[in-house]
Amino acid sequence: MTRPTLVTASIPRSGNVYLVSLLSACLDGRGREGGPGAWLCPRGAACCETLPCTQKRWRPLAIVRTHDERLDYRQDAGAVYVVQYREPLGHFLSRAELAAEHDGRFAERDAAYHAWWAATVADYAVGFLERWVLGAGPPRTLLAYESLQGDPAGAVSTVLAATGLNVPAERIAEVVTALSGVRALRAKKTTRDPVYRTRDPGQSTVVPMALAKAYEAHLRARTAFVAWPAALSPLEPDPAFDALVADATRLRTGAPGPAFRAASDNPWAQRSFARRARRDA
Repeated sequence: MTRPTLVTASIPRSGNVYLVSLLSACLDGRGREGGPGAWLCPRGAACCETLPCTQKRWRPLAIVRTHDERLDYRQDAGAVYVVQYREPLGHFLSRAELAAEHDGRFAERDAAYHAWWAATVADYAVGFLERWVLGAGPPRTLLAYESLQGDPAGAVSTVLAATGLNVPAERIAEVVTALSGVRALRAKKTTRDPVYRTRDPGQSTVVPMALAKAYEAHLRARTAFVAWPAALSPLEPDPAFDALVADATRLRTGAPGPAFRAASDNPWAQRSFARRARRDA
């Protein structure tokens, strides 16, 4: 019997670590001699790069995690696909908080840098959703962050059903209780992570809320095919931000040439175009 490979394609900060932790814990003890039941595929050179995964050996499930940053991850019938995403404002604020922790330029609160960073994130998010939610490809299970947080047991049951694996509801409920508020890739290595703290969705200490609202308005307008929850407040399009996202898309998809330059006067956009042109010269 062919054992399933599960590919979790997710926008960053949409609950992928939490989902994988729940799945892994649910399957612990189902492997040979009561060992781990899920194989978390390594990234980089250690990956076998085949679907279904050839490294899972005797374990009943292999889990491959990808954010598909280049929007070119393979989609074929050799795997079961779960697509994770998050409502635009919560996703943006969570990404910004993470960036502020690891990017010194965020600490400087450079408005031009914030705007260009937000534009590149928006370009990626729209591309990801168009490819994985709207685009053609193998069947996939769509899982919103809000659904995972609101009913983790139901989400895990749905994903496991897609793989054909049967785990008793009592076991799933036990795991959800044990990992409540815990961020972990493996049940034996858990840490309390601030991503699960209560957050005021109408405030941010790392980016201007006007920028967050411009991001949200842009994403909702471009991805009307997604069943988003209602916005917390009325949204108005920001033409300047929309134009900056168009620059980010051109930077990602365009070919350097005489006309390959940023249309906006954002200095970070201009630097990015110049760096790409030098790289590909």
